[in-house]
Amino acid sequence: LFDIAHQYSLIGLPYRFLQWIPGIILVDKLKKINPKLKIVMGGFGTRIEAVKFLESIECVDFAIWGEGEVALKQLCDFITEQKEEYPIKVQSLVFRDKEGHLVYNKHKVEYSELVIPDFSDFFKFNKMKQRL
Repeated sequence: LFDIAHQYSLIGLPYRFLQWIPGIILVDKLKKINPKLKIVMGGFGTRIEAVKFLESIECVDFAIWGEGEVALKQLCDFITEQKEEYPIKVQSLVFRDKEGHLVYNKHKVEYSELVIPDFSDFFKFNKMKQRL
């Protein structure tokens, strides 16, 4: 755990399917080793879920709700570049300001930025299966 806590500046964990319970135990241990380590949890369905989670879990720094692909990349860019004090440009994000108040950004998914999956193999297989 010591290596993980000092090797990374951001660690992300899922909220879904009760994975957050062991995740919080891990995060608590990592934060004791390196209090500067930033933790993000994603998979919240709504902003309200993300806000309520951060209200009750102090060791998590950020929560992303909705489609998280673009938001997670934006958060990684924010942490890497550190040009601003707060990640106000990261969509669908909840975080704490210096006073500990929760701040949330707007939900804006640019679907044009998302990668479109290639399902061509699936359709080819389906056609072959129908011929058998």
